[in-house]
Amino acid sequence: MMLAQRLEIVRLGIIAGAAGGLAEIAWVSAYSAFTGVDPAALARSVTTAAGVSALLPATPVALGIAVHMTLAVALGTALALVWQTARSSRFGDAGPYPFMLAALAGVWATNFFVVLPIVSPAFIHMVPYAVSLTSKLLFGLAAAAVLQWRASSERTPSTNEPTLHAFAATSADKSDATPAGATPPPRPAPAGRAADSLRTATRPALRPMPGRSL
Repeated sequence: MMLAQRLEIVRLGIIAGAAGGLAEIAWVSAYSAFTGVDPAALARSVTTAAGVSALLPATPVALGIAVHMTLAVALGTALALVWQTARSSRFGDAGPYPFMLAALAGVWATNFFVVLPIVSPAFIHMVPYAVSLTSKLLFGLAAAAVLQWRASSERTPSTNEPTLHAFAATSADKSDATPAGATPPPRPAPAGRAADSLRTATRPALRPMPGRSL
């Protein structure tokens, strides 16, 4: 894979991860607003699970959002690189949505049943499983939308190019074609014949003199 292509995939992964991270923040904020759960407590649990709560203990919300978005960007970049490889296989024919949803469901299961019980058991009980799973699936939908947009923009030039070529060929055929029943335009005569015809046309006609026959 060329360096420029790899950098483009990394840039796309950063955008996809940021979109997924923001989708999760919006979902958790809506859940907190409707249920009365303290968002600061959720943010503090994120920093505790990441092991960075001692960096900025006075601002747990800002630190929690920063940690969350950093992890989201890293995850989006990794998944974009994997997706680029999967596009050449049969699995890539289904599009980025099944890939991202399956990947984020696997990430959720790994976090809540393997990692968090060891790192931060209290975080598991902060929100119900359905809420946390929905958050990860929304991440997958947002990231997949970014990948789908990029794939569509890549296909657009190649889709229009044959149309332009076909239009140019059709216009050329129409300009060269002669309508049925019409007389084709005369072809230009060679230079020598044109000169002989001009001398014949301009030569005065010989008239017979009286009393003499030609």
